[in-house]
Amino acid sequence: MKTLKVFLIALILGLFSQSCQKDINPDQIDQVTEDLSGEQLPGVGALENQKETEEEAGEVKSFNPEAELLIPGLSEDGLEGRSRYYYPLYCGTYNNGTTVGETNTVSYYPGADRIYYFDLASDQVVSISLRNMTQDLDLFLTKTRLDSYGRLRMGETIIRSMNPGREWEYVEISLPRGRYFIVVDSYTGPSSFQVRLNCGPMTYNSSCESMDQYAASYYRGVAEQSSLWKKWSSAAGDGRILWESSSRINNVVKFDQYRYGYQDVVRSLTNYHHIGGTVEIEFEMFVPYGKRADFLSEKLSRFGRYGEQGFKVQMQYGYLDFYHKGQIARALRRYPFDKWFKVKIQFRMSENKIYLWVEDTLVIFDAYGQISSPYRGIRSIWGIDFFGDSSNSFFQIDNVCVRTYNLGSTPPVIGGLEVIDMSR
Repeated sequence: MKTLKVFLIALILGLFSQSCQKDINPDQIDQVTEDLSGEQLPGVGALENQKETEEEAGEVKSFNPEAELLIPGLSEDGLEGRSRYYYPLYCGTYNNGTTVGETNTVSYYPGADRIYYFDLASDQVVSISLRNMTQDLDLFLTKTRLDSYGRLRMGETIIRSMNPGREWEYVEISLPRGRYFIVVDSYTGPSSFQVRLNCGPMTYNSSCESMDQYAASYYRGVAEQSSLWKKWSSAAGDGRILWESSSRINNVVKFDQYRYGYQDVVRSLTNYHHIGGTVEIEFEMFVPYGKRADFLSEKLSRFGRYGEQGFKVQMQYGYLDFYHKGQIARALRRYPFDKWFKVKIQFRMSENKIYLWVEDTLVIFDAYGQISSPYRGIRSIWGIDFFGDSSNSFFQIDNVCVRTYNLGSTPPVIGGLEVIDMSR
């Protein structure tokens, strides 16, 4: 009987809680008295560490990150070697290919694969799509290198697309001049397919995004209103575009887990991946004392379990914690809480270095590095992921600026009063 009473009480409280979790009617916004800069009203809440539990859902493909070419390579002019294993592909063209009848020449998976190569005479933005499969095929882009005999061999894996099932694969990336391999590998079985290669000039420009250009809304977040932002997963909540305070004169992206639940959005740099040159992002943050803010780097446009992340920054109680290569470092200097401050990150991909500034603290990361693993990952950058998955998450983002540079106009590295080198 006692157990039944406890169950009925819990059920009543649960129904009452659900009845309180209604969104605010836009017509009633003028009646809301919440100070959006810091005061928290009772709200929906979410599980602690929602982002980590989100990653546990769905299938994760196991592949060999140290894959090698298992046959003799092409010579530098592309004329030597066993031609059945290599197929040229040219910018602006496509090929209707198949892995049927092919062998396992690249060791990402045990299944059959097919390899293409292409050449770039100058720096280009390259897009590659893999479509029309009848089995689960995946797409890998690699560098090339010459072995001691002068033969062309497979170099490091630059980027990959590993969508589930027969979902199309797609990558878009900035590449320096040179020769590259495209590997189409069978995850479940051999299949026909179509692979397309498009190339275009690389653009170097600057753009800034103020949240005042978007509408403040409890229903339409930043990912819904801007093509530069994307939700980390379909289960994640959008970053709310709301007023900085009750004065309603400045719009910001607000993360408030206590009121709005789990929020997780990624701001792209230029909507394609970078492996060379320098790209820089600068933004302003506001973190109240005692509250928490988190952001990390996303190397791929495919997030969640299919992505790869390079470093994470966590802010709480004025402390700055950095996560990289399976290590954690805490800055001696604190960030300014209860006031706006700037964060700047330079991704100097050709140097394999990432520089992050928070006020007078400079942190150096390895572009190949991963957040939680000491092992080498891919060298690519796509965007910055801002998320609130803790019961204490509460922060604001505004005035996001992105700048891209060619190799001849790389900006200088600015020092800091405190320097933390996590790149070694």
